[in-house]
Amino acid sequence: MKHRLCSIYGSIIALSTGMMYSKIALADDRVQVSGFTRIVAGYLNTDDAEFRGYKDDIQFSPNSLLGLQVNAQANEHISLTAQGILRADSDKDSGLEWFYATLQPEDNLSFKVGKLRTPFFMHSDVLDVGYAYHWISPPPQMYNAFLFPTFEGVNATYGHFGEHYDVSFEAYLGQHSGDIDLNNTRTQYDVEVLGGFITEVKRENLTFRASIHQGDVDVSLPQLESLAAALKNYSMFNKTVDALSSQSQIDVMQFGVRYDNLNYFTAAEWVKIKPNQKTFLPEIDTYYLTGGYAFDPVTVHVTYAKSKLRYSDFPSEVSDTLTNLPTSSPLYPGLLQAAYGLSTIENSRSSDSLNSWTIGARWDVKPRLALKADITFLHGNDGETAMFESIKDGFDRESQLYQVAMEWVF
Repeated sequence: MKHRLCSIYGSIIALSTGMMYSKIALADDRVQVSGFTRIVAGYLNTDDAEFRGYKDDIQFSPNSLLGLQVNAQANEHISLTAQGILRADSDKDSGLEWFYATLQPEDNLSFKVGKLRTPFFMHSDVLDVGYAYHWISPPPQMYNAFLFPTFEGVNATYGHFGEHYDVSFEAYLGQHSGDIDLNNTRTQYDVEVLGGFITEVKRENLTFRASIHQGDVDVSLPQLESLAAALKNYSMFNKTVDALSSQSQIDVMQFGVRYDNLNYFTAAEWVKIKPNQKTFLPEIDTYYLTGGYAFDPVTVHVTYAKSKLRYSDFPSEVSDTLTNLPTSSPLYPGLLQAAYGLSTIENSRSSDSLNSWTIGARWDVKPRLALKADITFLHGNDGETAMFESIKDGFDRESQLYQVAMEWVF
């Protein structure tokens, strides 16, 4: 951990120093450095499983982090932004999170080029800045789905600011590669083409957001590739071979609405993730409903969230052939092994449907500093993973997650 701290701080210092040197040629107010930190402690009240890195003793690592952002304004139309994050969780990547240039030819039009946050959700841009929202952790059913947090490409935003409403249109195109947790396995992937379109409308205290996204994904899954190669030798199981493909197009649809009059707020967000290859990537429907009331400086809130996952079964070509094939056939042993492989893949897929209730409170101690406390009641179905890990026999997929946090921006 000490080496990780030195490495990340070194990257941030080097980045900041580079920006600071440019300050010689710029006015003093054209380089701004800001930061954010969150210290989060959590406890899961069961020793039969873990949940998102939390277990039955107090854990700080899953969500605690330190971030530093540098903005350099080259002239009235061009700026540079870089953000580095040091995460306490060694399983999550630390380093340069964003690095992009912004070109703003007009007040209502901007272009960004570089490494950017993928704008899937209402809170995507501030997901690491816990001070910006009321929860300690946004609903994991949505915000921890198998999606791509960043991309390398271009983003264009146009805004219209009217007397009674504001509207913005955003489009992006790029690519990304990295690794994700898929079916309890850390898996590498490449997104060759990723793009989307987002519309947001604001009228007084009401905000609507709708978006569509699409990506062509190639996931590294050796077990699928080797089984598909073996079945190709038979020249008779083309549907099954296609179902074992590691490539998939993923469509994402999102809709959100929020009302906030400073005294109270309510919000809802719905997301559907639909891959065309659903034998190893699930189709996900997820939503949350949330609301809260402010007793200045304390805000209390409650949230209900739900996710539903669905997979497609493999075609029955192999099993149907085995049924009508004599055990003495020379093809039988190989097909029996293939059928076992297909069954193993199906049984290893995560079934992360989950219902949850969260109640919590936030105390704004002073400007830029907040303390939070949340309790989340987790309800999964027996026989499913329900987003739990390291599950022991007899665990009923019912648990409570307790969290407290300090959120600070500077």
